[in-house]
Amino acid sequence: MGLRLAGVLGRFWGVYGPGEGRGWLEKGLARGGAAPKPALAKALYEAGWIELFQGDYDRAIALLEEGLALFRQLEDRRGVATSLVNLGFAALHLGDKERAAVLRQEVEALRGEPLDRFSLAWLTTFLALATLYEGDYERSGALATESLAIYRELGDKRGISLCHIDLGFIELIKGNDGQAAALLEGSVRVLRSSEDKFCLAYGFFGLAAVAGARAEAVRAARLWGSAEAIREGIGVVSLSHWELHAYGYEGRVSAARNMLGDEGAWKAAWAEGRGMSPDEAVEYALSEGIAPAPEERPLAGEEPDNPLTHREREVAVLVGRGLTNRQISSELSVSERTVHNHVHNILSKLGLRSRAQIAVWAAQRGLLP
Repeated sequence: MGLRLAGVLGRFWGVYGPGEGRGWLEKGLARGGAAPKPALAKALYEAGWIELFQGDYDRAIALLEEGLALFRQLEDRRGVATSLVNLGFAALHLGDKERAAVLRQEVEALRGEPLDRFSLAWLTTFLALATLYEGDYERSGALATESLAIYRELGDKRGISLCHIDLGFIELIKGNDGQAAALLEGSVRVLRSSEDKFCLAYGFFGLAAVAGARAEAVRAARLWGSAEAIREGIGVVSLSHWELHAYGYEGRVSAARNMLGDEGAWKAAWAEGRGMSPDEAVEYALSEGIAPAPEERPLAGEEPDNPLTHREREVAVLVGRGLTNRQISSELSVSERTVHNHVHNILSKLGLRSRAQIAVWAAQRGLLP
């Protein structure tokens, strides 16, 4: 068990703390019974986390419960808290509402105890997702907003992304496609160049659903295909109960496929999505966004007539220098399709009609050498 899980861990970073997971597995599982209790407890926690998201829920629960018992012996409040949350996620993934409710009560009680900021945020994140699953969108949104504030304070990208996903799905369920897209784009944007592919795939799931709701079947197929490839790449081989039922994965995919009405085109679009690298998929997911994230909006004192995101501005400069889409693709290490989408967005946002006009716009702002 130890070698297999240690190898898999390279695809995840543990919720117990960024960068800690690999070390705890090496110290715990690799040494087996000789491991000190703290290292073994954290190794069991990480191993359970991995099995959870690979879909082996029974094994995940067994590992997490064993780790939880050790954390209780050690009076490690943070270990107890995070283990309870992951057991709660296992219950949600299995659709075990009774166990999820019991764990939720214990988590609620823990929130009243002295906790470090990360543990408090992680507990609150679980409660937000649990209440989302139960259909209490107002409570879920309030909890997600509360945990989001802490993650921003800590600079925790995974946490920020998870909260955006929670809030984005709430808006998606309510039928607010524009708000859902902006939030889900935020979840993807914050993980750009990150190794955390699990949350990235969930962002694509959400944006695919937005595309489906807007009758953009080809875009939906590409995003679902990208999400599928990323999940397979990190060893997440099964859909959870939440994805199958609360998210309604099969129904959403079927509706988009039927909307397109061309099985060949659907399969081709899906294959295109699967063929994208994670970076290409990120660029594609953000290529037709509703609005830039707050950190990409013009700051006070900047030109009010510059609605472009940072990447679109880069593309505009390269267009202004006379580069073709293929040359820009090579310069920025993205696909030509992504460059095409950026150029289309630039023309649309600036109300221009040609690449020559983009060059004039860039020159007027002193962006060209």
